[in-house]
Amino acid sequence: MSVELVAPQATLEQIIAKILASRQISRLDQRLLMKASCQAALTTQEENLLKQVYELLHRGLLKVVN
Repeated sequence: MSVELVAPQATLEQIIAKILASRQISRLDQRLLMKASCQAALTTQEENLLKQVYELLHRGLLKVVN
């Protein structure tokens, strides 16, 4: 099992790509997502990616880990 770290200055797309590839979201991922999404106005693509993560969480298809 490999662990891929995302730098705190990672883009929203990079953070979401890591989440979708691993099918899990950590507290760090959550904090990075919130920070990245609050720093600037979101593009339509970024909004859609966030909605995709939310839907996967809502449907139980993403594992929440510490």
